[in-house]
Amino acid sequence: SELGAEYQAFYFKHAKRPPDGLIIAVRTAAFDGEVQPREVQNNGAVAFGRLDLVHRDSGARVRVVNAHCRGGNQAQLKALADFADEGVENPDVTIIAGDFNEDFHTDEGRLEVRSPFPDMLGPYSTLVREPGLPQLSRPPHKQAEDQLSGKGKVDYIWVRGTDGRCHCELFRDAGS
Repeated sequence: SELGAEYQAFYFKHAKRPPDGLIIAVRTAAFDGEVQPREVQNNGAVAFGRLDLVHRDSGARVRVVNAHCRGGNQAQLKALADFADEGVENPDVTIIAGDFNEDFHTDEGRLEVRSPFPDMLGPYSTLVREPGLPQLSRPPHKQAEDQLSGKGKVDYIWVRGTDGRCHCELFRDAGS
């Protein structure tokens, strides 16, 4: 892996479009125990990958999910949310990252973003892009009306602390 020896990469192959796929990279020194990857090919067309980790310093249970979605598909987003919550007694922190091919901004000023996931265990949050940075994650030619793929900002990282167990606050630091 070109990430360096301190990282372990987990690859989840896209069944319909090899060699496309997803990757989750883990800085192994930050987590304890053996990592058990899990993947799903949602409807045979969309890849979801997942890792369950235990943070070494805090003991917090962290679930990391990566996805490549089609966009505008509520059933797929529900399947992703179910996959994120499946078979675990509520991790302390859940992270869902991916290319959603859908823009979740709620306003023209791009200051508010709605989470596409239920908040039964706690609300998911993400950071909006800072002023002066590109506000869209798709190139200009992909924003045209004739394009079928997602338009706008389609790549997101969502974070949830499980209510009553872990409070998560997202912020930018000087190194971000």
